[in-house]
Parts: sequence; structure tokens; C-alpha cells
Amino acid sequence: MNPAKGVASDRDKRLLMDAAQGVLPEGAAVSIRPLLRLDGDSLSVSLRVGEGRPSYIRDLPGFLRAVERREAFPVSKGFTYTPAWMTVDPDMKRLLRLLMVHLESAEAAGQPLPAANRRDVALMGALRGMVLDCLNGVEFTLALDGGKHLQDGIEETALPLLFRAGYDIRGVVLRGSWQENVARVTSDGRYALVGSRLVALGAQDSALLRALPQLPAGEEFEFRFTRDETPRVFAELLPWLTRSQPVVMEEALSERLLRYPLKSRVYLDREGDGIAAKVLFDYGPYTADPFTPGGELPAYLFRDAPGERELMDLLGQYGFRARTGRADLQDPNLIFAFLTDGVARLDGISQVFLSHGFRLLTPRAPRLSGFLRMKEGRVSLEMYDGDEQADELLPLLQALSKGRKYYRYRNGAFITLTGEGAWQGLARAYLESVREEDGRDLPAMRAFYLHALIEKTGLPVQVDEETGQALRLDSEQAQSPVEGLYEYQKRGFRWIESLDRLGLGGILADEMGLGKTAQTIAAIAFAAKERPATPPSLIVSPTTLLFNWVAEFQRFAPGMDVRVIHGGRAVRERLLAQAMAGGADVVITSYPLLRQDLAMYRDIKFRYAVLDEAQNIKNFTSQTAHAVKRLSARTRLALTGTPMENNVSELWSLFDYVLPGYLGSARDFLRRYEDGRASDELRMRIRPFMLRRVKSDVMQELPDKLEDTMYCEMDADQRRVYRAALLKSRAHVHELLEKKGLDASRVEVLAAITQLRQICCHPRLVLQDYGGESAKLEMLMEVLPEAIAEGRRMLVFSQFTTMLRIIRERLDRAGISSLYLDGETPAQERLELAEKFNRGTDPVFLVSLKAGGTGLNLTGADMVIHFDPWWNPTAEDQANDRAHRLGQEKAVQILHLVTLRSIEEAVVEMGRRKRRLFDRLITPGEKMPQKLSREDVLNLFAR
Repeated sequence: MNPAKGVASDRDKRLLMDAAQGVLPEGAAVSIRPLLRLDGDSLSVSLRVGEGRPSYIRDLPGFLRAVERREAFPVSKGFTYTPAWMTVDPDMKRLLRLLMVHLESAEAAGQPLPAANRRDVALMGALRGMVLDCLNGVEFTLALDGGKHLQDGIEETALPLLFRAGYDIRGVVLRGSWQENVARVTSDGRYALVGSRLVALGAQDSALLRALPQLPAGEEFEFRFTRDETPRVFAELLPWLTRSQPVVMEEALSERLLRYPLKSRVYLDREGDGIAAKVLFDYGPYTADPFTPGGELPAYLFRDAPGERELMDLLGQYGFRARTGRADLQDPNLIFAFLTDGVARLDGISQVFLSHGFRLLTPRAPRLSGFLRMKEGRVSLEMYDGDEQADELLPLLQALSKGRKYYRYRNGAFITLTGEGAWQGLARAYLESVREEDGRDLPAMRAFYLHALIEKTGLPVQVDEETGQALRLDSEQAQSPVEGLYEYQKRGFRWIESLDRLGLGGILADEMGLGKTAQTIAAIAFAAKERPATPPSLIVSPTTLLFNWVAEFQRFAPGMDVRVIHGGRAVRERLLAQAMAGGADVVITSYPLLRQDLAMYRDIKFRYAVLDEAQNIKNFTSQTAHAVKRLSARTRLALTGTPMENNVSELWSLFDYVLPGYLGSARDFLRRYEDGRASDELRMRIRPFMLRRVKSDVMQELPDKLEDTMYCEMDADQRRVYRAALLKSRAHVHELLEKKGLDASRVEVLAAITQLRQICCHPRLVLQDYGGESAKLEMLMEVLPEAIAEGRRMLVFSQFTTMLRIIRERLDRAGISSLYLDGETPAQERLELAEKFNRGTDPVFLVSLKAGGTGLNLTGADMVIHFDPWWNPTAEDQANDRAHRLGQEKAVQILHLVTLRSIEEAVVEMGRRKRRLFDRLITPGEKMPQKLSREDVLNLFAR
């Protein structure tokens, strides 16, 4: 790979594709059969691979490297190992890896396999036992004494021995003989050759194999013990031998034995953090202590080896280890198992005596409860066991989170956790958020998910009133400074304000048309009023919506000082400096400009940092996402009407902005929640910080028609065209009015007005070779995707059919299907198009004023967009009524698009003042209202 550019080479691409191929469903396991050659003390291994009659691997190092790298390897003329559809059995894979490591080490040490024989690997030293360990579950061929036979793994077995214990005047005589020929294969005795079988031996038999002479089968060996050694023979050797081997007592010895029934006693006591066990074996008047060597016992006391072994094995199963005079147990897991199960089992085979300290260790069922509290931006969880607070919070939560059977307090007491599974989710959630530097407390943002888990599981965890109010995220005492908000909008304002009080961020995801802007402005205005000395708030929006925010502030909070940071780089630097020095309340910039100006914002901590149309950062790897996440603000807010539940990566990116770190790393988050995994858990996590209402939720609060206006600002190219036309038209209209008067120049004046209006829509309506953008079209293309994502269906009206065709071209490029109707559409086709739209085939219906103002029933639409302002409010109402009429079951949103600092803005303002005067001024060719004054006309050309 090119390190400078990160561009993969052809080889890198091949390796990547091969890696992907490796995760496809694998085929059948390829047959790989080891061959072990045992010749005297030497042992070697080779491999045969293939189908039917396998072939020897003649280049074993090469084959092992091919398997490791998942590369093809030609074994013979008729067979090639192909990893794409051949797998290697896991047991065999361990053997191959061991051999590869050995051969690589040998090559590194300058001892590679000789060129004459690269198929046989000599097994020496520790390697021999390691290879045989790998063959325990593998079928292999054993070559021995010139012959070969198949062996299915290596099974553990007992040595073929027979012992006889006798007596003579000097003491005890132990004789034994091998029942089959036996040879050690590994120096530690773990593997041996018994007859022609390779076997594994247990620890006791391995020790016997090392200690006994290796004689031919049937020949007897003999051990003689003196009178002084006799006590140990009966106390240690014979009980040990009888665990795995048959021992026959001769009559002369049997007559001298003292036989009593075994009675055992076990004394259990607490010793530090562990348990001590003292064991005594009683034989009539004699007592043996297995942990104290020596003792005054008769030399010929015959001890019950199986009985003693049963008790000692039981202690061994629970982890007791021998010490002088006792056995002890220190592992807490084994102690708990012994307390809950082992003591009862021990009592079944022995007398058991318990000390007071030991009895205090007996596990008990806890009475767990908790208290969740928030204070100064932190959340803490207190745990109680009965009336006592559990100071060991994190270790206790660790035990609960892992579903352990018990927890042990520092004082040594055990509590059982088998019935406390309901605490597991809360414990996991708490622990996964704890950072070492923060101690036991968590950031306040964690409280909401914890509380949701508590409510869901019904855990006995309480919260105080202050914490409960904070968790509701509803500052009831906060009053919106913006008048006329609906109740749901007031709730949204209080939600934002509550997040702000806690220093948290959130996503306001109300459906389009429900007033996200108004709710946000209310929160910003409230903060400016309550804490006037605070720094300004920042709003980042798409370029097309910059001045829409200015208009909305003028509408909802006209007293606030709002500055737009735009223009050239030097101008932007000056505007931002003036805004910060001049006590501005709000600073507004666009996503593209923020990316360029990030250094200018880096040292500013804003009151609010608001992202409008926050889906602009849905790609968390984008430059835009990286830029906005470096902003500093007390409260971060994201506004979007686009649902994100089905794309968790977008959701993560937004939360990474509003609450950095809340959802963990992107990698861990996607592994946990992608493809709908754990969706209920995810909803619980995000619900407090994402407020989303749709129109159906608040229908009762809404009027039948929701009307709103969006404003855009022309870019430099469009402004130049408009400015040139305005200056020319202004001079021409002045001249017409001076020479001919208003009545005589009505047609020419209306034509000049229409030209300016067309340029506001798109300069291409006037200049066919115009290659720039239209601010209003760009704003429409910001609105439509969000509305479509919400399932909205739209009528887009314009009185300029050329504009509608331009819009349709743009929709086609964006992959948005649409229907089109203008005055040229035949009557029958008009009805077919209306029925098709009402059936829901296409989300957008482009309709011209003359064609669609009357006579159509388009109740399939719940949104009406007026691309250009209409001069006749009555005609506008008629167009709205295509959707808002009998049979419409949804609230209809009506959106007006207006270009700032243009004739459109002047017409809208004048229309509000002189609505009746414009009832007759609709399209070119109509009569101009007779009461329209000369000053009214000139005012249209003033901007």
C-alpha cells in the first residue's frame, strides 16, 4: 500500500479479497493424517494429505506456511490443498501450528530440515510431549518395528501392573510384574508404549513408570523394606498404590495386620480470608493425621486406603491444599462452592465440626435496595443490604453484572446472588460508564438510562424529589418568552431549558412544520434574558437557510441582537469580532463557512451551539461532522425532522455531537446496535435526549392549516443578475410613470415586475445561458428530502411553468419521482394524474397556477409549497384548497418561499397592508388595481 496516499496495490487488493473469501461458509475438512515413527528412543512425525489415498508432504515447511497464510499448495500431481473450500480440523490445526513454530525457530537458529528429507520432523525434548498432546483426539498412523497400524487418538489408561505384598523376618516385601511390555516414550512418563499401543498415563502411573524398572513382561521385580520403613509402607505406599493398581496381600502378612473400621473427623475453621480443615482418621484406639508425618501408629496397622482417599479427594475437588497439620482453601470461588455444597457432601462421609468463625461465613440471601441521586452535574448510586449501606459499591456491581453466584464482603461474609438477576442490567450500565478518574460517580447524562432500567425492572431504587424533577426534563417554572406557542411547543421549550440547566445536549426531532425553530428561539431568548452576561449562542445551518433564521428571530424574538457571519474571509473575521465585542445574542453561520472558519470559533465558548438540519453531520467521518464537534458550548442542540432510528450510524454521529461519549465509540456502538440489534435498549438510552413529535401526536392542538414562510438570500451570481435588472427596470418605470402615467403604463410596469419575480425564482427564466444557482431552488431541495423521509406528500405550485420544468429536472437528478401538470395538460390526463397522486405513487406533484388552482381534488397531499408569492390571496387559498378540503384527514402544512431583499419581500409586505388592492393583480395581462398609487409601484422597485 502506498503509505503517502493510502492507496492499495494490486497485491493488497488480492490479499483483502482472499481474506473476505476466508469468511465464507467453509467446505469439508481436508484429510491430514500424521505418521509417527518410533524406532528405539527416536520418534519423528510426518504428514500425509489428500483424498482417497493421501500423499506424503515432501516439503513440510512450505506446506505449513501455506496453511497459515491460506494459500494453495500442490501436494501431488492429482491433489492441491485449496483453502478456499477446504478446512483444517481444529485439533489438527493446533498440531500444524506447533510444527510451524518449531521449524521456524529451528531455521532461525540455523538448523533447518535437511534438503534430502524435508518431510520428517524429529521429536526431541519437550517438543515430543507437546506433539503427542495434540494427537489426543486425532487419528494417526503409528510405525513400529517395521509395521504400521492406525490409532484413533491417544487414550489415557492404567499401567498393566500386578503387585503382591508379603512378609519376612526383616520386614515387608513388595513384588510386582509387568503384564505387558511397556516403554517410556516421554521422559516425564506421561506417554508410554504398552504393547503396540501409544497411551497416555495419569499422574500416579507416570510416577510409577519413572520409579519402576522396565523389565520384559512376566519378569518380577522386588522391593524390600526394613522394620523401620514398615510404618510408611502401610501409611503411605500401600494406600497410594491401591488407588490405581491391584495389590494382593500374602497370608503371612495378612495375619500380622491390625484391622479396624475407619471413622474420620474433619474440623473446619476460618483462617484469615480462607478456610482451614484439620482431618483425623480413627482406627479403633489409633488416630492418623494425614497432614502430620510420623506419629505413633503400629507398624502393621492396615488403613482403609479407599475410605481415606474418598475424603481427601473430596477436599481436593474443592481446592484444599495440604499444609503442615491441616489443609487450607483460599480461593473465594472455591470457598463459596464448598460452603454451599461441599460441607454437606463432607458431612455425608465424615463427622464434621464447625467453629463459630466458620459458621459466620455461611452464605445468606441479601436484601438489596438502592438510591439514585443527581447533584452538581453528577449522578451517584448508593446500594444497601438491609439497613446497611454497601460501601463496596463497584465490586458488588461487578458481581451482579457478571451474574455471579455470590458476593463476598470485605469482612469475609458471603451473600448469594442467584436470585438477584434483575440487578444485572443496571449494574452493567453503571459499570460501563464508570471511568477510573471519576471514582464512583457518573456524568449526569447517565442518570436517565439508569432510571429507565430501574422503572422497567421494578428494582427497589428510590430517587429524591430534586432528582425526580431533573429526570422529568420539564422545568415547570420556566416560562417561554415567545408568545403564542402551542402546548407541545412549550413542552419542547421546557425540555431544552431543562437540558441546559443540567449542562446536557439533545436532539429536537419534531416532524417538519411543528416549529422546531420557534422552540429553539424561545430557549435561546430565555437564556439571554435569565443570564444576560452569558456568551452568545451559535446557530449553524445550511447556506440556504441562513437568513430564514434571521427572519424567524425578527418574528419570535425581535429584541435580540442577531448577527450573520457571511461574505469574504476578512469580512467574516470582522463580523465575528464585532459580534463578540458588541454583545450579540446570536451568531449565525453556515456549515461550509464553519469548516473554513473553525480556527475563528475554536476559543469561543457559546451558550447554545445549535445545528439546524443536523442530518448534515450524519456521516461521522465527514469534515463537517469533525468541524462542528470541535465547537465549545454549554449546551449543544441538534435540529432535524428526519427520523434516524433505522440508521444507527447517523444516530451515533448526532449523539457524538450533542452528548460526546454518551454512546461510546462508533465501533463499539455499531457492533452493539447495527441491523436492529438491541433496539429496545437503544431506544431506552436515547429517549430522554431526543424529543420527537409527529403531527398525529399533537393534532388536537393544531389548526387545520399550518402556514409558515421560509426566507432565502440570493448568492453573488444571482444577486448580480437581479441587481442589473432592478436598476434597469427602476429607471424604465420612473420614465414610464413620468411620461405616460400609471394607468397608461400598466402593462409595461407589470412586465418589469414579472421579470424581477422570475429572477428571484431562477435567473434561467430570463437568461437561458445563466449557469449559476438559484437560492430558492436550493432551499426547496433542502426541504424536500426531509419531508419525503417523513412520508409527506407535496404539491409545489408556481405560476411559471418554466420554473416547474427546472424543478423537475433537479428532482430527477436527485432521484425524486414527481408528477407534472400545467395548462397544456389535457382534461382527461389531469384527472388521471390527480388519481395517481392520491394513490400515493409519487411524493411530489408540480402544478402550475392556471392549471391547478381550481377543479382538482388532491387530498393525497398534506403539504403545499408556494414556490413564488402569489399576488392574489384568494387564488392562493384556492390552490391550498386542492389539499385542504373535505376528505383530508391530516393537518395540511402550507409553506411560502420568499427571497429576501427582493421584490418578493416587498410584495409580501405590501400584500399584508393592502390585501384587497392585490386581489386583481395575478398574472401578466391582468388589470392593475385602480387604487394602487404611484408610490406603491415605485416601492416594489426599491430593493
